[in-house]
Amino acid sequence: MDDLNASFKITMSQNQMFWERTEEGQNMKVTLVRSSKLPETYGDRILGLWNLESVTGNGNYFEETEKKKTNAYIFFRWDKRFVIQSEKGRINGVYNVHGHKPEVELIPFGDQVKRDFWEIQFEENQITLKLLNSDSTITRQFRRIHKFPD
Repeated sequence: MDDLNASFKITMSQNQMFWERTEEGQNMKVTLVRSSKLPETYGDRILGLWNLESVTGNGNYFEETEKKKTNAYIFFRWDKRFVIQSEKGRINGVYNVHGHKPEVELIPFGDQVKRDFWEIQFEENQITLKLLNSDSTITRQFRRIHKFPD
């Protein structure tokens, strides 16, 4: 549909932008305020290194026997790649975070593990991943760390 109104006249001050025009005989003014902080996405929040803390159910990537291990982790890199280190070895792949829901799709390289979808539950310095494409309850809980385990 075509916009039959005149173009907006745009003016700016240091922290505001004003859009003005007349629509159907009425003066319209839209005021935009400069944001001091960009909104954070689920993809921003999941970035980083996460140490495995607890496991419920067997499945891809981590087994229930790893509950006591301290060197299993998942690393969500800035370039949309992930690295998992567990008793199954090292698994690399790419990930996609849903744009509107707290969900992540893990797409591993190779044939040893299939792609799957996880719901993300965020808490301060902690995430819980719950497998979505499964009939049984499979969860993985991680705590943020800032150094790779030995």
